[in-house]
Amino acid sequence: FPDGHNLVYSGPVANGWSATAEKRECPPCDTLILDSKYGTPEFRFPAQKRVESRLLDWIAEQHKEGKIPVLLCANPGKAQDLIHLLGNNGHIPRVHRSIYLFKKAYLELGIELPSCRQLRGAPSPGEVVIWPDTTKIPANLLESKDVVFGTLTGEKIVDSKHEHFQWSCRADFKNLMKYIDAMKPTRTIVVGPNAMTLSDHLNTKTAYNAEA
Repeated sequence: FPDGHNLVYSGPVANGWSATAEKRECPPCDTLILDSKYGTPEFRFPAQKRVESRLLDWIAEQHKEGKIPVLLCANPGKAQDLIHLLGNNGHIPRVHRSIYLFKKAYLELGIELPSCRQLRGAPSPGEVVIWPDTTKIPANLLESKDVVFGTLTGEKIVDSKHEHFQWSCRADFKNLMKYIDAMKPTRTIVVGPNAMTLSDHLNTKTAYNAEA
């Protein structure tokens, strides 16, 4: 690249909102290297407030039926946003040790979160559990008739036994386009699972120059 060329590598682009993170930055650049995980028009996430409302209603319904909801999600990031949501709606969630340790790390960075408790043993009726979606689920949760699972992800889940909430910390297609528009790159290099689809869209439907 020539001297003075402004290159931005975005990595996974945030959705533009988070209760526990700073707002994303959109600095103008000459070249943008962009992650394309949700870079196809089929990925259009529902409004976050609607997802949160549905989740809270589902938790309340499960508690009325004597069930214990276990929420599977990414950690760090989504797990901490969940602690924030649940804590501000009357819950003190039980969490996996790694989530509990990240809460302490957040506090050291000046980000305060509502109370949560590390899960040791089995949860009790009326509680909510937050569990990392990449961590093995213990047998006492998997085999319990009182436990129900909810998965929080931007992916579209088909034929899952878990309740699915389309909650993603990453930008959907519309938000990716807003991000590109805000940065106005001369050249966009798209990487990731939907790189070809997104680069084709940019080249044929917009004035941007893109390559995968």
